[in-house]
Amino acid sequence: MTSKLKLSKLITLSALLFASQFAAADTYTPSPNCSKPYKPYEFNSQWEVDNFNDSVQRYKRCINDFIEEQNDAV
Repeated sequence: MTSKLKLSKLITLSALLFASQFAAADTYTPSPNCSKPYKPYEFNSQWEVDNFNDSVQRYKRCINDFIEEQNDAV
């Protein structure tokens, strides 16, 4: 076998081994279970404004909690 052919086979084998490590890696990406608040085109009452603002605050807390859990897991 020529040295070029040996080198070619070695490179191919190395590439396959390297790629297999990525294939075996964990591909699951967690996502938050938070529901994004719906903003109406126009608010018809102060109650709707307050309700929307409360929903936004709950959404922010949920996202921040998720981020904190992911940081703790790392």
